[in-house]
Amino acid sequence: MDLVNLQTLTCHDDKVWTLAWHQSGQFLATGSSDKLIKIWGKATGEGDSQQLELKTTLDGAHTRTIRSLAWKPGCHI
Repeated sequence: MDLVNLQTLTCHDDKVWTLAWHQSGQFLATGSSDKLIKIWGKATGEGDSQQLELKTTLDGAHTRTIRSLAWKPGCHI
Protein backbone atom coordinates (compact mmCIF):
# COMPACT_ATOMS: atom_id res chain seq x y z
CA MET A 1 0.00 0.00 0.00
CA ASP A 2 1.36 3.41 -0.97
CA LEU A 3 0.82 6.40 1.30
CA VAL A 4 -0.16 9.67 -0.33
CA ASN A 5 0.28 13.10 1.27
CA LEU A 6 -3.07 14.87 0.90
CA GLN A 7 -2.24 18.05 2.84
CA THR A 8 0.46 19.59 5.00
CA LEU A 9 -0.63 21.66 8.01
CA THR A 10 2.03 24.30 8.63
CA CYS A 11 0.89 26.72 11.34
CA HIS A 12 2.94 25.47 14.32
CA ASP A 13 6.35 27.03 14.99
CA ASP A 14 7.89 23.84 16.40
CA LYS A 15 7.43 20.05 16.38
CA VAL A 16 3.92 18.65 16.60
CA TRP A 17 3.83 15.91 19.24
CA THR A 18 0.19 14.96 19.36
CA LEU A 19 -3.12 15.15 17.55
CA ALA A 20 -6.68 14.09 18.25
CA TRP A 21 -9.71 13.83 15.98
CA HIS A 22 -13.03 15.02 17.40
CA GLN A 23 -15.55 12.17 17.66
CA SER A 24 -17.61 13.78 14.87
CA GLY A 25 -14.66 13.52 12.48
CA GLN A 26 -15.11 17.22 11.67
CA PHE A 27 -12.25 18.69 13.75
CA LEU A 28 -8.61 17.92 14.46
CA ALA A 29 -6.64 19.28 17.42
CA THR A 30 -2.83 19.47 17.27
CA GLY A 31 -0.39 20.11 20.12
CA SER A 32 3.20 21.23 19.77
CA SER A 33 6.48 22.23 21.41
CA ASP A 34 5.45 25.81 20.68
CA LYS A 35 3.02 25.43 23.64
CA LEU A 36 -0.03 25.94 21.41
CA ILE A 37 -3.10 23.87 20.62
CA LYS A 38 -4.57 24.47 17.19
CA ILE A 39 -8.03 23.41 16.09
CA TRP A 40 -8.51 22.53 12.43
CA GLY A 41 -11.78 22.00 10.58
CA LYS A 42 -13.03 21.37 7.10
CA ALA A 43 -12.26 24.23 4.74
CA THR A 44 -15.20 26.50 4.02
CA GLY A 45 -13.93 27.85 0.70
CA GLU A 46 -14.27 26.37 -2.73
CA GLY A 47 -12.23 23.38 -3.73
CA ASP A 48 -11.52 20.02 -2.14
CA SER A 49 -13.90 19.35 0.77
CA GLN A 50 -11.28 17.05 2.32
CA GLN A 51 -8.93 19.96 3.04
CA LEU A 52 -8.54 21.33 6.57
CA GLU A 53 -8.07 24.95 7.58
CA LEU A 54 -7.04 26.51 10.88
CA LYS A 55 -10.14 27.47 12.88
CA THR A 56 -8.60 28.74 16.14
CA THR A 57 -5.48 28.72 18.32
CA LEU A 58 -5.60 28.09 22.06
CA ASP A 59 -2.64 29.93 23.56
CA GLY A 60 -1.45 31.44 26.83
CA ALA A 61 -2.52 28.51 29.02
CA HIS A 62 0.49 26.21 28.64
CA THR A 63 4.07 26.75 29.72
CA ARG A 64 5.47 23.48 28.41
CA THR A 65 5.32 21.25 25.34
CA ILE A 66 1.90 19.75 24.68
CA ARG A 67 2.43 16.01 24.41
CA SER A 68 -1.11 14.64 24.61
CA LEU A 69 -4.63 15.72 23.67
CA ALA A 70 -8.11 14.29 24.05
CA TRP A 71 -11.59 15.56 23.36
CA LYS A 72 -14.10 15.35 26.19
CA PRO A 73 -16.63 12.62 25.31
CA GLY A 74 -19.87 14.18 24.14
CA CYS A 75 -18.16 17.54 23.49
CA HIS A 76 -20.19 19.45 20.89
CA ILE A 77 -18.61 22.22 18.90
